[in-house]
Amino acid sequence: MTLAYPLKRFTTIILILSAVMSLTACGGVDARKAKYLSKGQEYYNNANYEKARLEFSNVLKIDPKHVQANYELARTFEKLNKIREAGGFYLKVLDLDPKNTQAMVRLGRIYLLSNATNKAKLINEQALAIVPMDAGAIALRGGIHARLGEFDAAIADASKALTIDPKNLD
Repeated sequence: MTLAYPLKRFTTIILILSAVMSLTACGGVDARKAKYLSKGQEYYNNANYEKARLEFSNVLKIDPKHVQANYELARTFEKLNKIREAGGFYLKVLDLDPKNTQAMVRLGRIYLLSNATNKAKLINEQALAIVPMDAGAIALRGGIHARLGEFDAAIADASKALTIDPKNLD
């Protein structure tokens, strides 16, 4: 009986230490993800896309389902002219967040530029159903109209997109 009490106390101390270490590790993981993500965005903004790719990849090594890191990595692959990889990561974003209209528009643009006009049109309709006045989605719709030879509709959509967001590069 005298041995049972110290063993019980030792077990309790081990469990408490394990819980504290687990909580500390979680904060450490979140801090590392945030650091990699922030550094990646800084590199991206400075047009250092290869380093940005590495930083966003580091986030995904910790958390493969991190939506923003997947999205940022897709954008980075676009800048690196690795369109197939970009499309794959946009699809992954949509698997994780089916209502992510930014990923829909960017994937739709890839489809349009790849002559997959029907896929572009389908994903664009989904984006517009979620956010009807999204400048990127309206610009994409204009591109689809242009591809189909519907130039009046294309010009109308381009004008509408610019009215909504004059800085819209699309």
